[in-house]
Amino acid sequence: MLQDLLVPTPTPAPLQALRSQRLFSSADMDETRELISRILQPHEMTPLGGARRQPAHMDYIDLSDTCIGALHFGAAQIEVEQIEDFHLVIFCIAGSATATCERREYKMSRTSAFICNPGQSFSARFSPDCEQIVVKIDRGFLRSHSHSHSDGRTATLPNQLDLRAPRLRSWLSSLDTLANDPALLEMLRESPRLAADYKAVLANLLLTGAGTARTGAAGASSGPVPATLRRAESYVAAHARDPICLEDIAMAAGVPVRTLLHVFRQFRATSPMQYVKQQRLQIVRARLSAPSPDDTVSRIAFESGFTHLSRFAADYAAHFGEKPSETLQRRA
Repeated sequence: MLQDLLVPTPTPAPLQALRSQRLFSSADMDETRELISRILQPHEMTPLGGARRQPAHMDYIDLSDTCIGALHFGAAQIEVEQIEDFHLVIFCIAGSATATCERREYKMSRTSAFICNPGQSFSARFSPDCEQIVVKIDRGFLRSHSHSHSDGRTATLPNQLDLRAPRLRSWLSSLDTLANDPALLEMLRESPRLAADYKAVLANLLLTGAGTARTGAAGASSGPVPATLRRAESYVAAHARDPICLEDIAMAAGVPVRTLLHVFRQFRATSPMQYVKQQRLQIVRARLSAPSPDDTVSRIAFESGFTHLSRFAADYAAHFGEKPSETLQRRA
């Protein structure tokens, strides 16, 4: 599993579905650069050892608005011109890399991801044993979900993600399911509606997990997110399924309840408990879109922290535009 890669393991993750989608294999650096450019972005690629021939490959799942790949090309430096139409998330499942973007350096490893957003350029250096996971998300697609995600606000993903953060576990788990389940991949390709739902879950979980900076909402500040809010959101991500209350979140954030309410109102244009409900709804959506054989709507709702089923069903329908049973039936 991708989550298992966050700690050293003696064997690599299988990535069964992803490994079955070999896009190319090549030993020629110029050919590798050309093939990658067709899929991602035109760029310059320079081998760090000087050799123009070194083994390379790319496995690639293309779901149109969202794509995931596993890429290896040996020790090299790349220079990428301004990205216009997509967000690119990169982390390593073997080896390591560093990226420089807007004069700042970012790490890529099992525990750190680098994100290049539209309008940004970057250069990067990759170790000889580096294999990267690359996630490509269409700019308009992510923007549409950032609008529905939080009262019309536009999301800007941070350039660095700590993959050990509890709030990113759900995103990594959903990404892992896609990379490892050939049957799921086949269903997504056969059902555009199911694929749209799964991509929406991935987008929303990433937006939530990344603690996105947002602009454009009346009453919501676009300034730096304070540590108080980060602590509160991390606590909610780890305990959303538990019967937590306002006082629990305030204690975890290290501030009085009144201060917590003010910070959420200023930076998220919502209340802490409304934020908890939003996170629980995203958890339910992810599970309904990829359920276990014995899952039911009631079971998933209860296990995700909801105690009033009728109120949950109404909130779910208002948030996603359909009943939870309809989401589950499409997956079944």
